[in-house]
Amino acid sequence: MTAALCLQARALIEAEPRLAREVARQLARRTKAPERCRVSVKTADAPGNSGGMTARQRDLLMFVKTYISRHGFAPSFEEMKRALGLASKAGIHRMIAGLEDRGFLTHAPRRARSIRLVATP
Repeated sequence: MTAALCLQARALIEAEPRLAREVARQLARRTKAPERCRVSVKTADAPGNSGGMTARQRDLLMFVKTYISRHGFAPSFEEMKRALGLASKAGIHRMIAGLEDRGFLTHAPRRARSIRLVATP
């Protein structure tokens, strides 16, 4: 990256920390940051904020919260899929991963109904 691009990246981080954090999160999945211009986002999204969630992620989080309060345990991926009107469970897996990345919930891989709420917006 050029020095000018590094300065622009730093300016973006200072102006829009949540947007910068989301971009950094998505880029980290695809590539490694270049060594010459390593820019870190130090301001974490507080769980009290929307945390850059999509509308569907917010819907899923509210469904899980409501389901747990009514039943005392987490819904299955199939129940979440039906509640959100999705065609496959792959979308639920991606949304759960995104919510985990943002610190709203945790779950144990390959364990049924293992979702635990950490924080809600």
